Amino acid sequence: MRANLKVSVIIVLSAAVISPFVYFSFRATDALDYAARYYHFFDAFFAVSIALAFFASVASVPRFARWCARDRDRVAETVNFATVATCIFSLCFLLMLAAVLFGR
Repeated sequence: MRANLKVSVIIVLSAAVISPFVYFSFRATDALDYAARYYHFFDAFFAVSIALAFFASVASVPRFARWCARDRDRVAETVNFATVATCIFSLCFLLMLAAVLFGR
């Protein structure tokens, strides 16, 4: 399955997904503070939610999917990939939420 996304869209999405990890790692003063305040859950939640919102919008808004597609003749590949990615990120989000609420 091919993503059929523009390189610029991939770069912006990668930067948006990596930014919570960078932000929360700079926010913690040391490694103990990082582990004690559960920042590792926050950055993963924010990263997954950013990717989930992006792929859900690509899967549901055809005009945005055409804009993000590298080849506009194959927009269906972009929508199919975004739908599968939305399902995967939704499951990841639900598993992380269950781990925080019921785990530890």
